[in-house]
Amino acid sequence: MRARDRCGLELCPPGKSPFALAGITSKTPDPTDGRFYYEDGELTGLVAEHARDPLWRFVPSGSTRTQRQEGVRLISKPMAASGLGLSARDRRGTDQLIAYQNAYASDELSFRMYLFPSGSGKLFASLKESGVRTGFGDEWLRIGAVRYGADGSASERTMRSIDPGRRILATMEPQR
Repeated sequence: MRARDRCGLELCPPGKSPFALAGITSKTPDPTDGRFYYEDGELTGLVAEHARDPLWRFVPSGSTRTQRQEGVRLISKPMAASGLGLSARDRRGTDQLIAYQNAYASDELSFRMYLFPSGSGKLFASLKESGVRTGFGDEWLRIGAVRYGADGSASERTMRSIDPGRRILATMEPQR
């Protein structure tokens, strides 16, 4: 997650960052199960695992169908301008699929979207019940493979490792 130095819409008062509102400064220590990223002693905006928790209250909890479609339209422009022609998104829900469909139907989707539903999510259950399979769609909007996986990543060093020389953030207890 990357928390910007400004909040969207009316969520943060003018001149306040989500970090300031959450009381997070460059002197705030990393939680035992998360990490704040710094560059030259300053927060970069990148946070990992449970270091995100105090910031979630500043993320909008709801949006309308029209707002989600508008979001797809807005992101389409810079993606197309940068030459990015395909995006693959995982763990998205029904609302996001509808937003992509609405933008596509309105000729506002200017990049190809491959959507990977989470195997534990409601979208996958609905698609499965409807008989929709991987590959359903067309060249612009297509359902991809079902996403199953453990939480954590090697690149962010948030997975368990047997290498004691690295800083590893363990956020899950092994299941027995």
